Amino acid sequence: MKKGLGLFVLAAVVFTVAWGQPVYAETEENPVIETGVCAGEVDLGGLTKEEAKEKLDAYYQQLAESAFTVTADGRPVETTLAQLGFSWDSESVAEEAVRQGKGGSILSRYIERKDLENGEVNLTVPYTLDTKAVAAFVGVQVAALDTPPQDATITREDGAFVVTSEINGLQTNKVETVKAVEDAVAQQLGENMTVEAIAEVTKPACTSEVLNQIQDLLGDCTTDVSGTDARYTNVKVASGNINGKVLMPGESASASTMMKKRTAANGYKKAPQYVDGRSE
Repeated sequence: MKKGLGLFVLAAVVFTVAWGQPVYAETEENPVIETGVCAGEVDLGGLTKEEAKEKLDAYYQQLAESAFTVTADGRPVETTLAQLGFSWDSESVAEEAVRQGKGGSILSRYIERKDLENGEVNLTVPYTLDTKAVAAFVGVQVAALDTPPQDATITREDGAFVVTSEINGLQTNKVETVKAVEDAVAQQLGENMTVEAIAEVTKPACTSEVLNQIQDLLGDCTTDVSGTDARYTNVKVASGNINGKVLMPGESASASTMMKKRTAANGYKKAPQYVDGRSE
């Protein structure tokens, strides 16, 4: 029995020496984290659990408060990750950091310590955004930069048709933009991030290609004007407001509205008017 016990003790000693690490039981009430343990860019070596949590919170709070910009067609809309509901779990990471190199079997502790020596223990801090907060930001602030399409226009000037080209619009794809924001934060979290909104081109209903086909004048009208200078001025002002108006198919217009209110501010003068065929 003594001989067998001696061999067992010798084997235990050889095993301990072979693995290069002493066997001990953790008795510290507030143990520190082993050198070489990191969480992302944050070095946690030599810290207690509470110190590690504070350091992680300070780091991620700084990220949360930094500018976060979404650009739409080159125009920026700025917010912060905090306003997008950014949150993280430092508690569980600090607990895991303390356990590195201290728990489990002799073999698992040996492997963990070797990883520590090689600087290969880098813990991941779980974090997330509030999808509802991101959707609200995109739907209100980013979408406010949307531009509606502008139809081409046609007027008649100096006896000729003049066409002004159409302008395409841009409309934010809200679902895809929310996804782009969440993907960017998940894949490349950092300070002062910028993400491009996903936008779609919206086409106008009327294009210059269509309007350029209009070449024919379908009708015109002239009349003689008699009476006072004031009446002549009023007819000239009124007809000038109507002249050159182009009506598209299905469109209507009021001559009275186009002539504007008959006031001095609009160029009209006091003059006799016809009531029941008589001048007053």
